[in-house]
Amino acid sequence: MKRDSFTDLNSSIYYTEINDASEIENLKEFLHQEELKRFNSYTSDTRKQSFVLGRYCAKKALQKYSNINIPSSIWIEPGVFNQPVIKAPNMGETKVSISHSRNAAIAAVYNESHPMSVDIEQINASNRDSIYSQLTEREKSIVQLSGISNMDRILTTLWTAKECLGKVLTTGLTCDMKLFEIDTLVLNKDNVIECTFNNFIQYKTSSILYNDKLITILIPKRTNICLRN
Repeated sequence: MKRDSFTDLNSSIYYTEINDASEIENLKEFLHQEELKRFNSYTSDTRKQSFVLGRYCAKKALQKYSNINIPSSIWIEPGVFNQPVIKAPNMGETKVSISHSRNAAIAAVYNESHPMSVDIEQINASNRDSIYSQLTEREKSIVQLSGISNMDRILTTLWTAKECLGKVLTTGLTCDMKLFEIDTLVLNKDNVIECTFNNFIQYKTSSILYNDKLITILIPKRTNICLRN
């Protein structure tokens, strides 16, 4: 990533997809003892899988970002708003964003001076009506004028963009959805959909299609990022 007059844009993003459920057990070695307690407290195999995949991605991203040798020594604790908080020495300015969807997860590690967030969602036609019902009239017009034929991709893009904004604001989607209104939506030459916000003009998102999933990254508007699928 690049930004004018800003030299420290170091960040790390890690994505994984696990198709063999037996591999989940092998990933437990990345968990801190406190994370392992939380993992064992879940009764749902699906919840266990999403938790360990998210923590695994976060630890792998942290390893590259800070050259950590023992991933299990890092504890990523849920904050008061359930946001991931890194508990480790000399990590005061380091933040992490985590997202998971079924058998996949992604995490971004970054310096708090340059906020960002990530979200991943399975593109599913069954979500079409529920997402569309949350759109403002402006957003419905944007969808119609986008020129993108894949309606489910567009709607999932809008949803993940708002999820990312909720994460970076530490509010989640608990506010009036009108506050998260999308202002522009453009498909660029790299097949990446870029969005900006009507009320939070300082941020933008880039959404890339990867198989049947959509990965969205939110960064400051004046920062440039290069994505390839």
